[in-house]
Amino acid sequence: MTTTPDRAPLIEALEVCDLATILPALAAATGDLSLLDPTLRPSDAMFAETEAGLSLDQAQQVRALAKRGLNQLLDHGPIGDLSREDLATIMCWLLPDRGVVEQYFDLFVHELGLADLRTPTWSVPAVAPGRTLSAIVIGAGMSGIVTAHRLLQAGLTVTVIEKDAEIGGTWFENTYPGCRVDVANHLYSYSFGTRENWTSYHSPQRDLLAYFRRVADECGVRPHVRLATTVTGCTWDETTAQWQVGLEGDRGHEVAVADVVVSCVGQLNHPRIPDLPGIDTFGGPQFHTARWNHEVDLSGARVGIVGTGSSALQVIPELAGTVAHLTVFERSPSWLAPALTYRQSVPEGLRLLFDTIPNAMGWLRLWLVWKNCEGLLALARVDDTFDGGGRSVSLMNEGFREILTAVLEAYLPGRPDLLRAMTPDYPPLARRIVPDDGSIPAALLRDDVALIHHGVTAVTPSGVVTDDGTHHDLDVIIWATGFHAQDFLLPMPVVGRGGLTLDAAWNGEPAAHLGICVPGFPNLFFTYGPNTNIVINGSIIYFTELEVDWITKALHHLVATNASSLEARPEALERWVEYVDATNAKMAWGASSVMSWYKSASGRVTQNWGESLLAYYDITKTFDPSDYVVTPRKPA
Repeated sequence: MTTTPDRAPLIEALEVCDLATILPALAAATGDLSLLDPTLRPSDAMFAETEAGLSLDQAQQVRALAKRGLNQLLDHGPIGDLSREDLATIMCWLLPDRGVVEQYFDLFVHELGLADLRTPTWSVPAVAPGRTLSAIVIGAGMSGIVTAHRLLQAGLTVTVIEKDAEIGGTWFENTYPGCRVDVANHLYSYSFGTRENWTSYHSPQRDLLAYFRRVADECGVRPHVRLATTVTGCTWDETTAQWQVGLEGDRGHEVAVADVVVSCVGQLNHPRIPDLPGIDTFGGPQFHTARWNHEVDLSGARVGIVGTGSSALQVIPELAGTVAHLTVFERSPSWLAPALTYRQSVPEGLRLLFDTIPNAMGWLRLWLVWKNCEGLLALARVDDTFDGGGRSVSLMNEGFREILTAVLEAYLPGRPDLLRAMTPDYPPLARRIVPDDGSIPAALLRDDVALIHHGVTAVTPSGVVTDDGTHHDLDVIIWATGFHAQDFLLPMPVVGRGGLTLDAAWNGEPAAHLGICVPGFPNLFFTYGPNTNIVINGSIIYFTELEVDWITKALHHLVATNASSLEARPEALERWVEYVDATNAKMAWGASSVMSWYKSASGRVTQNWGESLLAYYDITKTFDPSDYVVTPRKPA
C-alpha cells in the first residue's frame, strides 16, 4: 500500500517517540512480536545518560523497527486482544524479570488499562438484599474522587463533603505561580477511565484541576458532592453503630449520619505559618503559597519568600525578574535533582503517536510503574557499615550526592558562595528532593535575587529579622513554610469508642494499620494516612487506589458477615508500626538526624513508606479478618 497523506506526519513523529515503549506498544497493537529485538531493551536506570539508556545507533534501530510496525498498523489496523502468553512475552521484553511479570501479571494488566481489575466484584444489594450502607467521604480531591467512585460501584450510598467551593483538593487550593506536579503525569493519573493525552510531562495546576474535574464528572461523582461544607467533627454512636458527622455550610449547622467515614483530606492540607514575634505587625501583604493572594500586585515590590522547600522552589523562577527584588530566606537547602523535561511540553508528534497507536500511553504508564517500583530506594537505603559522617548513608548515597553536587556546580560557575548555600549538609533523600531543569540556580544567579542562608526569627512592620540579627526591608512576605502534616484531620475532632479521641489515641504519633485503620475507631478509614507517603518511588495516586481497593474488600467482608462494624486490633497495629519503623530506620530519612515534615516532634517517621510499590500491593490485595474486630449487627 502506498503511503497515505496521513502517514508522513506519523513517520516523522517517530523522531520524538518514547524509545522505551514504542516497540512493545506496536507489538501489542499488531501482534508482531518480532519487533521486540532483545538487543534494544531499554534501561530502567533512573538517571540513564542517554534516552532509555540506548546508544544513538540503537535509537535509530528502534525507530526503524517502529516505522515497520507503524506501517503494519496503518495497513491492517490493530489485531484486537492478545493471548495471555503473547502479552506476557511483550511485558517480559519491557520488564525483563519473568518471575516478576508472572507474579504481578494482573497488576500490570490493570496498570496497562486492559482491564479495570479494581472495580468491586460485589455490591451491597447483591450480597445483602434489603440492606443499605452509607458512607461519608471527607474531601473531593484526588483521593476523594476515586474513593467515591469505587464505593458507588459497590452500591453504597455516598456523600462527599468538600470544604472548598469546587472539586480538586490540592489542585484547587494551590494556585501559586509555577505550581505543577513533580511526578511524570503519565504515572500521576488514575489507572481507570479515559487516558489523558497530556500536553506537559509535568502538568501545571490548571491542567491537573481540569483533569480531576473531568474524571469526577465521567465517574458520576459530582452529584454526590456537597461543596463549601466543612466537617466540624465526627463521633461514633455505640447505640446505632454509626458515625455522627457535624457539618457547617449553606444549610447552617447539621448532623449527618453514616455507617462509614473515609478521610480523604491528605497530609498536606493545612498551611503552617510560624508563630513568630511581630508577625501581626507587618504593614504589607503576607500570605502562604497554598493561599496565594492574586489581588496583590507584586511588580515593583520587594518580595521575601520564607522557605526553600518544593513550593518555594517552584515559585522562585516565576517571580525572579518580575518583582523589584526577591529575597529568599533559607534555613536549610533542599537537594535538587536533574529533571530536564520538568517544564517541557510533550512534543506534538508524540501526542499524535499516542492518539494513533492503541494503548501506547498504557505501555508508557506500565514502564513508569516499573521504573518507579523501586525508584531511588536503593540510593536511600542505609549501609550500617558505611561512615558518611552524617552527609551520606551508603556508598551509593554518597555517589548520588557527588552527582547532584556536580550538577549544581555546573549551574553555578564562579559562585562558590551560592554553591555552599545551596548544598545540603545532610544525606540526599533524607528530605524531599526537588526536581529542577536549571531554572532554580538561574533565578538565584540574578542580580535582583538574594539567597539569605539564615532563618527568619521575627517580623517587623517593615520586614523580617534573621537569626544573625539582620533586618531585611520587604513590601510583601510569602510564607513557603509547609503544612501541619502530622494533623491528619485538623481541625475536626474525631471521637471513637468510649469517648476516645483520635488526638489522644495518637498523642502526636500518628499511626494506622496499613495506613488505613485505627483501633477504637470503627468503620473509619484513611487514604493517604500515616506511613503511606512516597517521595522517591512513584505516584501517590497508585498508593491511594490500592488503599481504596482494600477498603472495598474490608466493606465486602463487613456486609457478607452481616457485621455492623470493623476496626483494627491493637496488636495488629503494633506489628504494623514495628514493621514500618524498622523499614524507615533503614532509609536516609529515618537514619538522618535532619528534621523534616516526614517526622513527628519525637523524630519518628510517621509519614513515609519505606518499601517498594509492589510490597504495598502485596500487603493490601487481600483483607485479613484476623487483624480486625468484627462486630455483628444487632437483631432487628
